[in-house]
Amino acid sequence: MNDILKAREERNKLCKDLNEYAELEGSEVGEVCQLLIQLVRYSDYITKECYAAIIKEMKDQLDIFTNQFKIVERTETNVITYRELEEVD
Repeated sequence: MNDILKAREERNKLCKDLNEYAELEGSEVGEVCQLLIQLVRYSDYITKECYAAIIKEMKDQLDIFTNQFKIVERTETNVITYRELEEVD
């Protein structure tokens, strides 16, 4: 039972990590990665070989993302300058 839980935790971490890159990627590659994430959650309905192939592809895609990109978070603040007339005393 421990092995099943450990494998499920690893799968969930893989899904989370891959999804983080896939959401930011912005092309068909990201969409395919999100589809792989959806497919892997239906492991009860696919063969073990198919499941293993999906997991391998997800790991390969995550390796590509982590080797070619880094996620950068930044905060942008916009400043607007207003000009107006003010009455002189």
